[in-house]
Amino acid sequence: MSVVTVWTKPICGQCIAVKAALTTAKVPFVERDLTAPDAANDLKYFRSIGLASAPITEYGDKAVPGFLPSEIREVIDLWRSDHPVEQT
Repeated sequence: MSVVTVWTKPICGQCIAVKAALTTAKVPFVERDLTAPDAANDLKYFRSIGLASAPITEYGDKAVPGFLPSEIREVIDLWRSDHPVEQT
């Protein structure tokens, strides 16, 4: 199963909003800085598929640009479907 990755940049309000939404939903994520030198190839890839601004929230085959609550909710739902929790 894949992990949720939030591609960010420094001083990014939408990045903060995405991370807050995931944290509130108790969805673990990895944060990666798109401005880091080791992310140059990743940034080039995202630009090649039309995603040119941070944040980019990635899970499995889904990549969501910006803070779009309905699409972030979809990522949360996808993650939860892959990580079922026992109901008590």
